[in-house]
Amino acid sequence: MTTDTITKPVRDYFGRRALKAYKADLADRERPADEAAGDPPPVKPVDERGLYAGMTCAWCTGFWIVLTAFAVRYWLGDWPETALGWAAAAAQVAAASWLVGALNQRYAR
Repeated sequence: MTTDTITKPVRDYFGRRALKAYKADLADRERPADEAAGDPPPVKPVDERGLYAGMTCAWCTGFWIVLTAFAVRYWLGDWPETALGWAAAAAQVAAASWLVGALNQRYAR
C-alpha cells in the first residue's frame, strides 16, 4: 500500500493536500508575527502530515491493516473472553504489524 501502483492515486491525492497545507504554513510563517507570541512553531514537513504520513509509512499501514484483519477475525469468530485473551490478541496485532513493517523495509524497492 505504501509503494504499489494501485493505491498511488490515493497517495498522490493526500500528498497534494499535504503539500498545499505545507505551503500555507510556510506562507503564514512569512507574515510578521506578534512579538509577544514569540517564535512560531516549526513547520512540519510534507511527509509527516495527516493521512499522507500514514499512507507512506509501512509501519503505520501495517498496524492498521493487521488491526482490521484481527477485528474481522474476531467479529466472524469468537471474541476473547478473558483479559489474557485480549492481551494475546493485542500482542498478535503488534507482532504482525512489526513483521509487515520489517518485511517492507527489507524488501521495498
